[in-house]
Amino acid sequence: MKQWFLLAFILSFALLSVVSLASLDQGLASRQLIFFLLGVSVFFGVQKLSFSKILRFSPWFYFLVITLLVAVLFLPETRGTHRWLSFGGLFDLQPSQLAVPAVLLFILELKETTKKTAQYWLRSFASIIVIGSLVFLEPDLGMSLLVGFVSLNLVWLQPLKSKYVIVAILIGVIVSFGAWSFLLKPYQKLRITSFINPTAVETASNYNVRQSIIAVGSGQILGRGMEKGVQSQLQFLPEQETDFIFAAFSEEFGWVGSILVIMLYGMLLSYLLRFSRRLEGSRQLFLYSVFAYFLFQVSINIGMNLGLAPVTGLALPLFSYGGSSLLTTCGMLGITQVVLNETRQKSALHIA
Repeated sequence: MKQWFLLAFILSFALLSVVSLASLDQGLASRQLIFFLLGVSVFFGVQKLSFSKILRFSPWFYFLVITLLVAVLFLPETRGTHRWLSFGGLFDLQPSQLAVPAVLLFILELKETTKKTAQYWLRSFASIIVIGSLVFLEPDLGMSLLVGFVSLNLVWLQPLKSKYVIVAILIGVIVSFGAWSFLLKPYQKLRITSFINPTAVETASNYNVRQSIIAVGSGQILGRGMEKGVQSQLQFLPEQETDFIFAAFSEEFGWVGSILVIMLYGMLLSYLLRFSRRLEGSRQLFLYSVFAYFLFQVSINIGMNLGLAPVTGLALPLFSYGGSSLLTTCGMLGITQVVLNETRQKSALHIA
């Protein structure tokens, strides 16, 4: 049963996501179902490769993603950002969604192939800064924070001399101050300040969060029922198919539905953490990184739906509408399954 857990996890969210979207828009639900079918294909397709082969291909994947991130900056803006590559109106690719697996696998490949410690750290930090900066320039604050969190978490898990830790902290402080002073746009600063002091100024983010909290609360224990949510059906709740899909789902399926979603994510995180402790080296670091990938997105997304975190635009993995996020997440879970399969095979051989 354990070897089918990740597939069962994906299929569970396929059901929850499609049902939730069907309540909002049948067209979105149909497209999301297609994305899930493609995602399951990616999940199984990745498993035709070994983990070592995936790492060998990672530099090519990293530079492909860099190319896509640079290319998207020169395309016309869509809703005030440069995030999507359109393929004839059939599919819009969001390259920033590929940034996390690209930099994650690239750093792990560097760990396997770079002999000098200082050279490894220099290349790792450089790869994080390059890809994170390109995502930030789109601008996509949420994804740039996700790239930074997962990548730095990966670096932090490895043995690091105290002097490097001090230097990294100083660089982080300087970069944070510089980003706040010169890089963050006014609306991005407002999202943060309005979260810290929500009564100080009226912003779109404040409105979004208030409507989200109302939607979650009005669902009560069992919810209002499918297609009976007031906030979602009357369009008071913005971005209800992406950023605030948890609130829309909670209004219609109540506390019971909300707890079900949170429990599924909790089961995945527990599963990843339990298996990662049995591994070592790059495989262990990869599983820890997938754990961080889900933990950060789930915590921030559900947190902002409940008014506990600032609005950053991060999707809820496998739940929010969107093909790029869904396919990327299925790909990462597919690589996770590769690691688990190889571990089981080695254990079987050792026992024999």
